[in-house]
Amino acid sequence: MSFRYRHNYSILNSLKRDFPGTKIVAGGPHISTFGKSALLDCSAIDIGVMMEGEKTFVEICKGQDPNQIAGIFYREDTAGVIQTGAPELIEDLDRVPFPKYEKFRINSYPRTISIVTSRGCPYQCIYCPIASVMGRGFRARSAANVVDEIEYWVNRGFKDFSIADDVFNFLPQRVYDICDDIEKRKLSGLRITCGNGIRADQADRALLQRMKEAGFYYLAFGVESANNNVLKTLKKGERIEKIEEAIKEACRLGFAVELFFLIGSPGETRQDVQQSIDFALKYPINNAKFYNLIPFPNTELYSWLEEKDYFLFPRPDYLDNIMHHVNKPLFATPELTVAERKKAFRYARRLIQRHTKRRRLEFENRLAKEKLRDYYGIRGFSANLIAWFYSHEYAAALIKLRNIFYGHRLSFLYNAERYWRKRFIKHGFNLLSVGDDSVSESENERTYLNGKEAFLSFCQEEKINFENSYMLDIGCGVGFYTRIFLEKGGKKYLGVDITDTLFDGLKREFPGFQFRKLDISAQPLEDKFDLIIMLDVTQHIINNKKFSFAMQNVKSHLKDQGVFIVSSWLDDRARHSFCETSRSIGAYKKEFPGYRFSSPVPFRNKFIFSIRK
Repeated sequence: MSFRYRHNYSILNSLKRDFPGTKIVAGGPHISTFGKSALLDCSAIDIGVMMEGEKTFVEICKGQDPNQIAGIFYREDTAGVIQTGAPELIEDLDRVPFPKYEKFRINSYPRTISIVTSRGCPYQCIYCPIASVMGRGFRARSAANVVDEIEYWVNRGFKDFSIADDVFNFLPQRVYDICDDIEKRKLSGLRITCGNGIRADQADRALLQRMKEAGFYYLAFGVESANNNVLKTLKKGERIEKIEEAIKEACRLGFAVELFFLIGSPGETRQDVQQSIDFALKYPINNAKFYNLIPFPNTELYSWLEEKDYFLFPRPDYLDNIMHHVNKPLFATPELTVAERKKAFRYARRLIQRHTKRRRLEFENRLAKEKLRDYYGIRGFSANLIAWFYSHEYAAALIKLRNIFYGHRLSFLYNAERYWRKRFIKHGFNLLSVGDDSVSESENERTYLNGKEAFLSFCQEEKINFENSYMLDIGCGVGFYTRIFLEKGGKKYLGVDITDTLFDGLKREFPGFQFRKLDISAQPLEDKFDLIIMLDVTQHIINNKKFSFAMQNVKSHLKDQGVFIVSSWLDDRARHSFCETSRSIGAYKKEFPGYRFSSPVPFRNKFIFSIRK
């Protein structure tokens, strides 16, 4: 939850340097765990939000006095960093709307919806930071509210769901109610996982059977250790006999089962770790993961290690570059040395891979075929071939290699004019031509209308006068922004694009406007303009020299009082495809030294900002 946090700090510091007047608010598990020290370490953060942010963030956006907002850290000129006390947690979670990802290209992501049905955990495990992140009190959404979310996504073609709760089955009756409501609404064919783990002591055969009938098929159990003395030290609140009973029942009922174990708990010996490995090898599980124990601030384990002086690295800096699956012990004890911990990690991993490989491949193969059938209508030999490829371990490496080759080595084959001409011929004046052709026209229309609203709001803030502006629209495409300019009373307009495929239709629709075939990254412009817009275009200029030419082209033809409005990502991300790349705002500042940049505002899946002399 804090991996590479110093890198994230550097990004925030860069943003603050570029936009010193913009308030930066940070939240989530890292801020909740580190508290005041996060603001002391990262001068860019103006406000830190502890625990839940739904209510708090709204109060911040409304401009409420920070001292009157519960559960935040904020800066004050004279007093330094101020904490406003404990946050007010939301008891009735049904009041919080579930996320619908309306601004996301949801079909570009894996077709599994993650659902959080509860918050908090009342148990006392000494290594868990949940008390700082979500609170000890267990708060749950009602069964009907949870199934409302599932039904919403089923109606949109989704069948796969992942329950991300810390303790989903703390109230077994609520789980029964969820299963009953799924059945009552006839939501059949679901595939639901509990990959974050469920409590074994609250999972008897009857409950597991009901979950299986409702569509649950994958369960994880946090065993931590097969030794009761270690479990007692960890304050797990369970005995291994009860955990074993739940695992047996889950395996008998045909669940895919995953187990989690810790290596190096206080007092744990090499023999205790071997006992855990032997335990995992007893059952037909799909996987078992052994982790080196990570101590988080504000936990009993962290305090104990400080007291004993067992830490091997400066604390809590080690959280910047450590993850559970990395074989890098952070502390050692007299019972288990660093060398023994590393050896146990490698040994457990090797035995578990050997024990689970066949079952895991069979399971992944079967699941892949079900998803190919449900989402793509692929069956028979084709489904078997694709599923076999994706379920084998080397497939991921081949896919990664292919993406690198396709995204970076084949970019020289990208011919922008040919690419866009083919798209325009295929889709015509539909927004699929310029939008996301992996989703429907209606979804693109909804996205573009939201973008229009954001664009007009931004122009209003920037005091853009369309009526008296000579506007240059770079990448005019299907004429979406041409229509907006006309609607707002614009009279003098030039639209340029790398292909003239749609120009005949545009000239008929907008007889008073001009359209010209021009490659902004290679051919010089003419005239001077009051307003130049370049929306969803710069990412398609994948060559940096061409990007520089395009920006100098714009700069040379922008009037002294003119405004250049551009959309972009604000960081350097990996190339999205062979015909698309991204640049940080620093790339624009390099091309426009001495110019004024507005604060960026969200615009579809990017940001929009203005550049002026």
